[in-house]
Amino acid sequence: MIKPAYIFLFVSSFVLLSCSSNVETFNSTRSLGTQLDDLNKAYSMNAITEEEYKKAKEILIDHYQ
Repeated sequence: MIKPAYIFLFVSSFVLLSCSSNVETFNSTRSLGTQLDDLNKAYSMNAITEEEYKKAKEILIDHYQ
C-alpha cells in the first residue's frame, strides 16, 4: 500500500510542475511507465482530481516525446 506521504509528495510535484511555466528541465530516474502507474494509483485513491490526473498525464507523456 502506498503511504499517504508518498502520494502527497507525488501529487505536489505535479502541482508545482504544472504551475511553473518556466520549467526547462524535468529530471527523473523513474520510467514513464512507473510514473504513469503511480499517477493512476493516486487518481484511483482519489488523492487527485480527474483534471489533475489528465494534466499530470499530459505533462509526463509530453516530456517523453
